[in-house]
Amino acid sequence: MYAHCNSLRDARKVFDGIRKVNLANPVNWNTAISCFLRCEDHKGAYELFCLMKCPSDYGFCQALLLLFFPACGQLRDLCFGEQVHGYAIKISLYDENDGFVRSSLVDLYGHAGLVEEGLTYFKVVDKEYGITPLDENHGSVVDLLARAGRLDEAKSFIEEMPKKLGPSVWGALLGACKIYKEKSK
Repeated sequence: MYAHCNSLRDARKVFDGIRKVNLANPVNWNTAISCFLRCEDHKGAYELFCLMKCPSDYGFCQALLLLFFPACGQLRDLCFGEQVHGYAIKISLYDENDGFVRSSLVDLYGHAGLVEEGLTYFKVVDKEYGITPLDENHGSVVDLLARAGRLDEAKSFIEEMPKKLGPSVWGALLGACKIYKEKSK
């Protein structure tokens, strides 16, 4: 309730009270962290994650994982993103076949300003695992390049795809063109 009113301080007090009497359970942890993430208090979510002695004991779920990667990018904290990714692999939450997880990781690198790492991750997953990228994955790569101002590369990436990509992919490029005031693309 407090989080829906953007009163994260009160939400945290309630959660800390639950923890003090040892009533914290997977639902409490996931709810508390997701509230902070949804209210874009990435630092608060990070602090709660760090309080978890072992995320697998608290039912750290895939939905929460998908919220965490963009938050790590917003924090510009790749180390934390890699820590979350490592936990996800350790507790078998991570699935290379999941297009949304894959896009979230590419986005993590993009938000952290690590374009080459994001591109490498995208290519490695495709080549090593033989997983055909989804439109969301292509959109993440276009966004990754576009955020870095590499509009020509983003456009070439789209044009070189063997299949016609959806409007969301072109939307990522157009959004970047607007930011960089590039009308010729």
